[in-house]
Amino acid sequence: MAATALFGLVSISLVLFTYERGLTPLYGSGPTTHLLNKTILATVVLAALNPISVHPARLWLYTALDLAIAPNATYWVAVWTSRMKDPVVGPAITHASVLAPLVFFLTTSVLEFPSKQGLSSVAFRVGVAGAAYVIAQALSQQLWANLQYLNSVSESQTFLGLAGVSWVIWTFKTSIPLLSSKQKKSSPSLSESQVKSILVVLFIAIWGSTYKKLASPVLPHPLKETYTHPTAPIQIHSSVQSTTGLIVVGEALPPPDLHGDGNDQTMHSVRYLRASHSILGGVWTRSKVYLLDDEEPVRDSFGTELGDSIYSTFVLQEAVRLIDSTEKAKAGLWDNALIIGLGAGISATAFSRHGISTTIVEIDPAVYDAARTFFGLPDPGPGKVFLEDARGWAAHKKDSIQAGNNETLYDIVVHDCFSGGGVPEHIFTMEFWTDLKASMQPEGIIAVVSGFEF
Repeated sequence: MAATALFGLVSISLVLFTYERGLTPLYGSGPTTHLLNKTILATVVLAALNPISVHPARLWLYTALDLAIAPNATYWVAVWTSRMKDPVVGPAITHASVLAPLVFFLTTSVLEFPSKQGLSSVAFRVGVAGAAYVIAQALSQQLWANLQYLNSVSESQTFLGLAGVSWVIWTFKTSIPLLSSKQKKSSPSLSESQVKSILVVLFIAIWGSTYKKLASPVLPHPLKETYTHPTAPIQIHSSVQSTTGLIVVGEALPPPDLHGDGNDQTMHSVRYLRASHSILGGVWTRSKVYLLDDEEPVRDSFGTELGDSIYSTFVLQEAVRLIDSTEKAKAGLWDNALIIGLGAGISATAFSRHGISTTIVEIDPAVYDAARTFFGLPDPGPGKVFLEDARGWAAHKKDSIQAGNNETLYDIVVHDCFSGGGVPEHIFTMEFWTDLKASMQPEGIIAVVSGFEF
């Protein structure tokens, strides 16, 4: 009994982590989390008050069935409600119809243990449920979110894995009628545990054949090879769950009926980099690549030609090198640049092509890998790439400079950190700006991008 209560608690935390991670690419982090904790807490309290009595023999059956439909329910309900174009009502419907039943059944399973011990007062149940809520949230946000292994485990695998275990628990907890004494005399007898073991084996066999149908239509991550949509002109080159969310490299292909009449105003031949719900950057490809003065184009690691950025903001970032407010700037003697927040690497690539030694600070390794592989970012060189949080990097850099170490000071800094609907507050503080200033030349230039999202 205690073991199943512990499994229920761990399952709640995994469900919360998996559910939020799966919805963020569809809604964005802001709409997803706006009512999320309120929904969870209300459901936990509801389970503690026990207005709907669930028979213990059927509890894990309901839990298993609910978890089995969760992958498709999470995806399709979210897709349907997102078409309402209401960032509050849409996620609220999804939370109430998909997440709340799961949390209710699993919280009830946690409360089953103290109830069997005679500890069934409302106040005690509310206290246990509240503790389960706090522990599950801590596991979700502090443990699972930082466990690298889970980046390669899909939402479907998590939900369906928990469903399988829940089904096995129900099989062994429920009572199965056996043969009568008269029937036993004329046929070999089986113990209840043997019957249950046979049922588990049959379940595993059936489960293996239905798993793909129960999984959601979301592409696996990491994606092993480029996926081309069977009907829409779009390709997905890469999909990796990483530090800042689901990092996707996609490409809008030319439509089948495109006519090369020289007046092409259709949006196509665009390669983009996406982190969950945010577009980090993009470039023109194929027929949309235009070159001046026979200049050699940027190429990805497969040799594909890449064109200009699809967003003018990155052109403005590169234009920081044209500032002439200082003597060094007027002479165009830029030696070192620092990029904080790489994105698709548009600015870093441009600085490199102009002979400016460029250092990159990027929190997400998958973003850096995507920029190098699919967006033509050249190798910055040894000691020029830091895949870590910029707050800690700037603090360590300042400490090293103050300790008298020979550190590079930057003429240009481009600060562009935005993803998932907002900016990371800790790198927009006075402490951070003070630390960053120590890494710059006395007349260095900094360009700060406040963020945008599509």
